[in-house]
Amino acid sequence: MNKEICEASAVRSDEIRVALYCDQPVLIAGFQALIAAEPNLRLSCACGILTDFFAHLEQFRPEIALVDAPPQLSPSSI
Repeated sequence: MNKEICEASAVRSDEIRVALYCDQPVLIAGFQALIAAEPNLRLSCACGILTDFFAHLEQFRPEIALVDAPPQLSPSSI
């Protein structure tokens, strides 16, 4: 089961939005905890489905995209 978290709320001027793609729930939970511990970082999306992740990147343009890349994903496709 893929649990997805996406937020479209307003961003403070000092916040850095991070979008996360990973198909491993335990890794998503770990990255969520790390990002939550940093006051200037905000997790804008945690996707387990690649097409949803790309749609989020295109629509919201987060400052950082953190990708646990599967073998079929090339850097040029991001």
